[in-house]
Amino acid sequence: LKNPPLNYEKEGFPTLRRYWKRIEASEKTGILELVNMSLLLFPPELAMDERYAYNLRYLDLSGNRIPTLHPDMNKMTGLETLRLENNLISELLGEVFQCTN
Repeated sequence: LKNPPLNYEKEGFPTLRRYWKRIEASEKTGILELVNMSLLLFPPELAMDERYAYNLRYLDLSGNRIPTLHPDMNKMTGLETLRLENNLISELLGEVFQCTN
């Protein structure tokens, strides 16, 4: 991911390293947990980059500050589980329900 959506003032570089390690590992495992990482937005590359959009089966973004989901979520065709508890999301876009799994 080119621009990780982290709150650097609060979290700093250790969180950034964890973020990158988890992103890299998810390419192989299909599982990505970015829980309580102070994310300020849904990482757009997860929906737009084929390495993630088609391969992620489990995505946990709980405990962040994400206000909306990415409009290209329907490209995440491998996604089976999406966890969004304790974010700032007040409304789900229809794209979430167009994922094939």
